[in-house]
Amino acid sequence: MNRVELVNTIVKQTGVAKSDVEKTLKSFTEVTKAEVAAGNRVTLVGFGSFYPQDRKATSAFGHKLPATVVPKFKAGKAFKEMVAPVPKKKGRKSTKK
Repeated sequence: MNRVELVNTIVKQTGVAKSDVEKTLKSFTEVTKAEVAAGNRVTLVGFGSFYPQDRKATSAFGHKLPATVVPKFKAGKAFKEMVAPVPKKKGRKSTKK
């Protein structure tokens, strides 16, 4: 799904004007990028967190890569479970006496 498809889907689900959805999505991405670039974490409970992470200097394939900061995303528990449901453990049933 690309940005246009995302906007159209949100418009269908919410009934909000397309121009308002586009402005809101643009604002969300700009604020999130600015916060992460400033070294802050942006957390949406149930969805996930955007955050900056330090990457150490390394050598790979004869090239030296300098230390840097990269943006990361960690999916929240509810999002992870929606993508890959956790199977229920099969075990003994407790017997009450």
